Amino acid sequence: MKNKVHEKYYLQPTKVALYCRTASTNSSDTGAIDIQLDRLRTFSNQHGYKVCAEYKDDGFIGNNLERPAFVQMQSDILSGKIDTVVVHNINRIARDYFLLEKCLRDFKSRGIKIIAADGSHEFISAGNLTIELVRSKTGMIK
Repeated sequence: MKNKVHEKYYLQPTKVALYCRTASTNSSDTGAIDIQLDRLRTFSNQHGYKVCAEYKDDGFIGNNLERPAFVQMQSDILSGKIDTVVVHNINRIARDYFLLEKCLRDFKSRGIKIIAADGSHEFISAGNLTIELVRSKTGMIK
């Protein structure tokens, strides 16, 4: 028999947030964050997710969690406005292993589901984080 927290991860998300981050603000990358957001909207629509919020951190590196939109998203998670976060790739949350692990554990403890639209993760837990990061760094995940 599944426990209630475990069952929650397999229910259809009802309060989905899209999170995008780009590190570069180069003119050659103009619109990159909007392209990322459009892809997440399409992904969410294809899967029947009801998107209740969108967060964009344009020009912020992934080794710091003190990004304006990310901080706002965390606040909305704490207030119960969000049950699922959809990202293009897990590295949009953080590129630093320890920050990513901390963030994923925090999300998991609150019952928040993380979905990566690139297919590299359907459900991310701290237990398989090391394997996924190693695969990503070896180029197996694009």
